[in-house]
Amino acid sequence: MQSARVKPNPEDGLTAIRFELGLSDENAEALFSDPLIARLGGDDNPVRPMFQDYWYYASCFWEDVFVGAFLIIDFSPYEKEVHVFLQRKAAPIAPILFQHGIWSLFQDPLTQRITGWVPEFLPDSIHKNESRLGFKIEGRKRAAGRRNGIPYDIILMGLTREDWEARQPTA
Repeated sequence: MQSARVKPNPEDGLTAIRFELGLSDENAEALFSDPLIARLGGDDNPVRPMFQDYWYYASCFWEDVFVGAFLIIDFSPYEKEVHVFLQRKAAPIAPILFQHGIWSLFQDPLTQRITGWVPEFLPDSIHKNESRLGFKIEGRKRAAGRRNGIPYDIILMGLTREDWEARQPTA
């Protein structure tokens, strides 16, 4: 993902969306203390910044205000695993952030698929990933997390370049 404004779409009126590689300490603190983000964690696994080789953050800005981040894992040269953390203030533009983020990831000609994991307790997110973005449910990790003492499943979703391109308007 490049540190630049993404391809603007005059119809969405949101040409002031941009992604920057990296996540500052200040933005990480704001992001992971946001109650909307904190609820994603489990009993023994609170949501927190994570860093490993081949993992990087792309911070999301709208009108030059930090609104969230994508954690991108280069799983292989052909697959990127994406975890999205958006603050509540990003809600009005979340679908467009997702679309622009995916568009940016597919700018790498080697990327053939994007993989995401969604907790089953977010059925609206699962549905929106399918209906708005074209992701397909590809599997389920049973009892992969625990929240308030109750096990929950995590849904594996995937989007191939072929499926993404088929959904794009033709020029």
